[in-house]
Amino acid sequence: MQRIMSQRSSHVDRAAAELDALWVEIGRFFLSRKLRSKLHRGVASELSPVQLQAIAVLAEASVRVGELADQLGLAESSVTRLVDRLEGHRLVVRRVLPTDRRSIAVALTPAGRRVAEAVARGRRAYLTEMLEALEPSERGELVRLFAKVASAQAEKEERERGTKVRRTS
Repeated sequence: MQRIMSQRSSHVDRAAAELDALWVEIGRFFLSRKLRSKLHRGVASELSPVQLQAIAVLAEASVRVGELADQLGLAESSVTRLVDRLEGHRLVVRRVLPTDRRSIAVALTPAGRRVAEAVARGRRAYLTEMLEALEPSERGELVRLFAKVASAQAEKEERERGTKVRRTS
């Protein structure tokens, strides 16, 4: 039994190493300025990957700076500076929350919303192009597997968040 477990673990380790190499290669490609300039026009082509991610988060809803920091996985001070830069591009505004005047929410401006929509369209067009390299059955399988991994990651983050809440309570 232990030998079977060891073989499974070895197979998973090999797959993880292969996926890691591909992850680094794909990540380097996604982070390249060349790709961003191809996908996005105007101010969006000048934004960093983390600024684009912040725009995507804010396209869902206005959030406090601390919540944005949590969603981006950055320190609150870094996100404050990021919001400053996005404000400089007139893509976001800070607003006092009516329910708590001490809290500040960040929201997209109309220009920021247009950028978010254009970025989403560009991303979908790019993903469509990528998926066209696969057979129809492979496309469905890739999407299914990404959904499974995303769900597992979300569950893990939720468990970790619950642990943090319990520790601070």
